[in-house]
Amino acid sequence: MKIIFLFFILVFTFKSSAQISVAFFEVRDSKGEIVSLEAGGQFVHVAISYYGGWLHSYPGLGVSWVQSVYEIGDPHTILENKDIPALTAKQVTSYFGLPFDKSYRWHPKDSTYCSKLVGQLLNIPPQPMSFSGSAWGEVMVKGKGRVGLSPDDLYQELPKMGFKPVSKLKFINFKNCKDIF
Repeated sequence: MKIIFLFFILVFTFKSSAQISVAFFEVRDSKGEIVSLEAGGQFVHVAISYYGGWLHSYPGLGVSWVQSVYEIGDPHTILENKDIPALTAKQVTSYFGLPFDKSYRWHPKDSTYCSKLVGQLLNIPPQPMSFSGSAWGEVMVKGKGRVGLSPDDLYQELPKMGFKPVSKLKFINFKNCKDIF
């Protein structure tokens, strides 16, 4: 009987620890207004849980892993899905060392950006990109007609996959946010 009880404890513990979490970050300008990557958008950065920490792609760093989400900044929202197994080394190995792609292109495999990284790891297909938010100005107008994913696109897609909010936190700051744009 003790063996059966121990088996159920181990199965329950393993099942409850297998999950994917995605953290979303927002940035506010000096007037307190949300900086957006697309018209009506809210988020400018995203990270995904991996091996007890967080995986993300950031300008100057490329794809990196941090132990605490707060090493990236203060997340506004974290969505999680306890039914999706945690990412494996096999899934993420090819992303380590990739530089950040400031051109936000979907197809090349030699660079990536935060929401492309998360989207590809979760098999979310790209969507048309507009580059029409307050962050871009005229810099990315030429990007119209391209496909990709923004953090806001992920925020809309993940609930369709069973992701639910687990944390809604007050925004405090986002380290080196000026480097994103």
